[in-house]
Amino acid sequence: MIYQLTGNLIFKHTHSIVLECNNVGYEIFMPRIQDMEKNKEYKVLIYESFGETYRNLFGFLTEEDKNMFFIFKSIKGFGCRSIISILNKMTTQEIIEAVQKQDIDCFLQLPYVNDSNVNEIMFELSRKFLP
Repeated sequence: MIYQLTGNLIFKHTHSIVLECNNVGYEIFMPRIQDMEKNKEYKVLIYESFGETYRNLFGFLTEEDKNMFFIFKSIKGFGCRSIISILNKMTTQEIIEAVQKQDIDCFLQLPYVNDSNVNEIMFELSRKFLP
């Protein structure tokens, strides 16, 4: 399993980057790639998702983002790409602050979050971030 990749960002797609490591380009789905610069070196923490017909890499610049990804992944109904979309809209710190304020409306503005799953999201995140 790949834990991290370090290399130069050679291309940015809408929701992914191509990171060149030792002359191999890896497509990695990541949040907030708009802040990343081409031809700059990055260390990216990796989560590999395997299926019968696919293999995807999901990347994070911080352990906090990767941990938040796994918290959302433990909630029923959230797939890897939908979680990346959520982390694209809110930083990990913003999510934690919204949980601390119990700001449900903030979560309802996120993609893939609706009236039927927002309470479960608040419950799971509260267990992790509230005393």
